[in-house]
Amino acid sequence: MEVGGVWKQPRRGFWKSLLAAGAGAGAANSETLFAQGSQMPFPLSSTNTPGLQTGSDVGSLWPLVEKLASRVYFPLAFTQPRLRSLEDWKRMAQGKIVDLLQYNPPKWPAQERTIESIDKGDYVLEKVRFNTSPYSRAPAYVLAPKDAPRRQTPAIVALHDHSGFYLWGKEKLVETDAENAGAARVQATLLCRPQFGDGLGEAGFLVEAMDWMYWGERRMILDDDPEDWRARPNDLAADRVDAFNARIFQMEPLVNRTLTAAGTTWPGLIFWEDIRTVDYLLTRPEVGRNRIGAVGF
Repeated sequence: MEVGGVWKQPRRGFWKSLLAAGAGAGAANSETLFAQGSQMPFPLSSTNTPGLQTGSDVGSLWPLVEKLASRVYFPLAFTQPRLRSLEDWKRMAQGKIVDLLQYNPPKWPAQERTIESIDKGDYVLEKVRFNTSPYSRAPAYVLAPKDAPRRQTPAIVALHDHSGFYLWGKEKLVETDAENAGAARVQATLLCRPQFGDGLGEAGFLVEAMDWMYWGERRMILDDDPEDWRARPNDLAADRVDAFNARIFQMEPLVNRTLTAAGTTWPGLIFWEDIRTVDYLLTRPEVGRNRIGAVGF
């Protein structure tokens, strides 16, 4: 059809020709879809139906979600009969998870460096930095038992929480000589005091607690941020702590979208760094290779 000298194809014809341009299964599917004229495989639901009440958190989008969910097949489920053992499933599922998380940088030497060591009685509190990838170097606390037997010491990866509190991360799990009142308030109300990392250290575990990207020493600082947010003094007033946390909480969607646009995922980045934390622990001569666990909020 030509209108005003410009050729215009009817919408149905456009989609039919577009889909038919695909090869093999795509072309066959387009014929199947449109052979029924206006009849679709299942009725699509309008998202602006007046008076529609779904009782769903996604409101008028629920009819579409319900249709899609009813057609889901879970080929990677452990209940699939073709899987003969847990190990078979783990090999398949782990590979798929890494693929979907879209963050799998080259392995890189940890090149750990100890910044500070403090005698805590039963253990030594070390502040260390190590590489998690060619692009990232992470700060962490390590609680290392004194005179730990070589390759026999049980180790724990301690994972700090989210809790909408970003100004400090690993300090939520490990007691330090200098502590901000705001961080202490979070521990007392949301987590536990004394911090469980210290209890595990006193019990003979080697404990590692790292700042996740976006928390603590790895928090996001903007160009025009004031000096107190940059320096993070221990006497930083509670209202300033709350203001920083509120600002950075509101920017999470932007950071997530930016990482997605860069071709990766935020969960994938954190998942990978958790794995690299275990790799780092295995470089320590006192850690038992088959005695590593994880605990956190």
